[in-house]
Amino acid sequence: MTLYLGWDVGGWHCDRGASRDALVLLTDGDDGPRLLGVPWRGNLRTLLSALRGRELVDAMVGLCAPNPPLGDVAVGIDTPLAWPSAFRNLVAGTDLPEMGGDGRDNPYTYRLCERWLAERGRTPLSPVKDMIGSQSTKGLHFLRRLPARETSTGVWRVSWDGLTLSAIEAYPSVARHSPSFLGRHAALVADLPRPLDDDSRDAVHCALIAHAFCRAPEELTAPSPDFPPDEGWVFVPRDGLADDANGDLDPA
Repeated sequence: MTLYLGWDVGGWHCDRGASRDALVLLTDGDDGPRLLGVPWRGNLRTLLSALRGRELVDAMVGLCAPNPPLGDVAVGIDTPLAWPSAFRNLVAGTDLPEMGGDGRDNPYTYRLCERWLAERGRTPLSPVKDMIGSQSTKGLHFLRRLPARETSTGVWRVSWDGLTLSAIEAYPSVARHSPSFLGRHAALVADLPRPLDDDSRDAVHCALIAHAFCRAPEELTAPSPDFPPDEGWVFVPRDGLADDANGDLDPA
């Protein structure tokens, strides 16, 4: 059995903020992914500071379902899990890039995958320019605490005792514009508590992206070899982008 965990990441000190960490756990049902346990919302800072490895993952899963079945875990995480290579080079004092004329073309503030998404009608937030640096470091801290290794562009994995965790960066805003994902969301409506807060709703879409990554990867965009591996990848449903994104995935 595989568990699909969606994590909408809050800042390190989001205890009283309007936006918090939110977790949603799904499993496979007869008619598609189904909710397991209940959505959780709060701040994961204490767990992320105190626990490591499988113990950390079990604790996060346990916030949604205290006695979950044993199995592999796929995690969709809504925060940048890599930073622009030009920005990292700038900090390191190495190569300086050519600067584009458009703000979204700035290689210091946006990764190539984010600029590729912007060309197709979806503009993610930047960990350099926008206020999500805290969330990004929190997601990266989680990967290091496991510790997970990037086995292919944008895919982190770690195994314990024959069970594997896979982690990917998800973008729930695109999933909200995806006909296929809206259909899957509809199948979950009966299981979801009402009203559902925005953080938990985003976590649902992150879990659905993790589910598609395992069960229907052809529905998600994937990086071509031209994308820099050290900048990761943002996994989104193809049909949530502009029409011209459903074909060639080269970063032209």
